[in-house]
Amino acid sequence: MKTTIFSFCALLVLSFNSASARTVVISDIDDTIKMTGVLNNKLHVGFNGLFSKRAFAGMSELYHEYHDRGYGIYYVSGSPKMIDCRIEDFLVEKDFPQADQRFLKDKISSDTYKFKMESIRNVIAKENPTSLILIGDDTEHDPDVYNDISKEYPGLVEAIYIRAVQDAKLPVSTLMRNFFSSVEIAANEMIRGELDYKGLDNVANGFVEQTKDSGIQLDDFYCPKSGRDEINNLMSHSKLSDTKIVKLLLRVQNKIMKTCKDR
Repeated sequence: MKTTIFSFCALLVLSFNSASARTVVISDIDDTIKMTGVLNNKLHVGFNGLFSKRAFAGMSELYHEYHDRGYGIYYVSGSPKMIDCRIEDFLVEKDFPQADQRFLKDKISSDTYKFKMESIRNVIAKENPTSLILIGDDTEHDPDVYNDISKEYPGLVEAIYIRAVQDAKLPVSTLMRNFFSSVEIAANEMIRGELDYKGLDNVANGFVEQTKDSGIQLDDFYCPKSGRDEINNLMSHSKLSDTKIVKLLLRVQNKIMKTCKDR
């Protein structure tokens, strides 16, 4: 009888550990998934923060790929809680998964770096994940925050993706990659074995066949008119050398080139 009870308890423990053993994605919002333009004047930023609902093309598809694989998704933003309802509306309307799992600052004046560090620590303490994927942009503190989190939790962070809004120089880190499109993240995740061709195809189509309420780049900010070197690098990778994958990446590259030249 004791042996049976012990075995049952052991199974419960194993089941609990298996359920909690998962990857968690932590994402910024403004200028990472939402087209806000935080480097513009305060009036412009305030207006976009409240009323803009333009999403970066392909990002919701990417996050659904993560969600469908059982990853937890948290949104950590430097936006104030006073516009929380607007943030929620954006996430829900643009079909981003797990929209209720978001952290926003209590006060506008609060230090954004400290707020994001503490929020990510809270997510880690709550989820006890086996790995983290961090997604942000280069307009404020994300590169430094994510780099410092990777040092504070050695071996936990698997990948850091930073959107090139101003194409700023990033901290030196083997984990950190610059990206311009959602497809670059998806392709790198395919290389890591975390995404299959179907997932890459879904994200690529979301990017190329964007709706009127989503976009490729922020006006007056970084846009690679000759495509992006990262796409060329990805096409040359042995895990992405299949003809159908190369064709998919070429479609993305052509979309970037046309959009940037026409803006």
